[in-house]
Amino acid sequence: MEMAILISAAFITSSISAVLGMGGGIILLGIMALIIPEGYWVIALHGVVQLISNIT
Repeated sequence: MEMAILISAAFITSSISAVLGMGGGIILLGIMALIIPEGYWVIALHGVVQLISNIT
């Protein structure tokens, strides 16, 4: 369930960034912080998601 929420959040926030040109990454970071209890995993995972998002 958590994985589905994170995947959906990544898609939605990516769409927000595509339309508005800003804000999607920080919204995703906030959602990830709510779902993932370990802070260091949030930062690392957010970095990987942003890297992959910017490559494609």
